[in-house]
Amino acid sequence: MARYQAVLKVRGRGPEGRFSATQVLAFERPDRMRVELLGAFGSTRWVTVATGDEILVYIPSRRQFLRETEVARVVGALLGVELGTEEVMSMLTGAGLPLEGRRAQRAFRRGESIRIELDRCSFEVDGEQVRTATGPNYRVSYPTRWKEQGRQVPDRIDLEADGLDASLKIEDLDVNIPIKPEVFTLVLPDDAQRLELHQIGGEAVFVNRERQ
Repeated sequence: MARYQAVLKVRGRGPEGRFSATQVLAFERPDRMRVELLGAFGSTRWVTVATGDEILVYIPSRRQFLRETEVARVVGALLGVELGTEEVMSMLTGAGLPLEGRRAQRAFRRGESIRIELDRCSFEVDGEQVRTATGPNYRVSYPTRWKEQGRQVPDRIDLEADGLDASLKIEDLDVNIPIKPEVFTLVLPDDAQRLELHQIGGEAVFVNRERQ
């Protein structure tokens, strides 16, 4: 699957307790991704674009931005789990985790499913569908039989990581349709102030803004 765009309704529990959020996400393989976190009344809390080995985050209300080469660390600060663009794409499309270049070390049957173990990772397959996948710092599962329902990609994803437990419901989904190049471009205002990575924690998805 080359292109993907959808609205993600996220509910879960994080370091500050329960949270809910709405994200608009788009990606184009191999390495372009955009995520926009919506606030009250559809306003934008932040928008981030990752292209290649760089990620740019812009916070409109503060006219501040972050530009970094450590993509996974920035994603971790904003979403609660460190993931690279390839991991996010694999998770959303139902593979669970990137498999290219990995070799199975062993495989065995568990009930109706087959568990395959790789270096620092594992996943379970039930029929043609991945049911669960465990990476070095997260576990993803697919609770619905989305392939049997004739869907191209999962309609729900459950994600667990240290301090985070979230469920993603996928809405307004389009796959493999043309995405305008400007989607993956952020134009910053001339007076935007640059931030350091440690300064964006308060903008994380799981932060309860009513307590700030």
